[in-house]
Amino acid sequence: MSNDITFEIRGLTRLDAERLRDHAGVTLREAAVPQGTYGEPVTFTMVVTVAAISTLAAYLLRKHQEETIDQEITVTYPDGRQEHRSVHWKKSATEAPEASLIKAITGLLPNGG
Repeated sequence: MSNDITFEIRGLTRLDAERLRDHAGVTLREAAVPQGTYGEPVTFTMVVTVAAISTLAAYLLRKHQEETIDQEITVTYPDGRQEHRSVHWKKSATEAPEASLIKAITGLLPNGG
């Protein structure tokens, strides 16, 4: 059991995993696609510590090159408890995209991060 709160997103492609492999605070887990479904033969789950949250924000901004992001994220606490949350983010004209997305992600935590 880790002492860190982590954020987890599923469904990364092999290319996504390759780009993120060497980032500190990021762990990638291989997840086989269920038999009989279509898509990549293998997908990855990215697990990110709070210390590496800017890596998660940068990945989401690159993946969703739109004005809004809706992403399912699993938050895992040091005691092993998990919560499935959704982050909803809309680009702001007055705030830097990465900073406002980080604020939205840490806002999923009980005390706002």
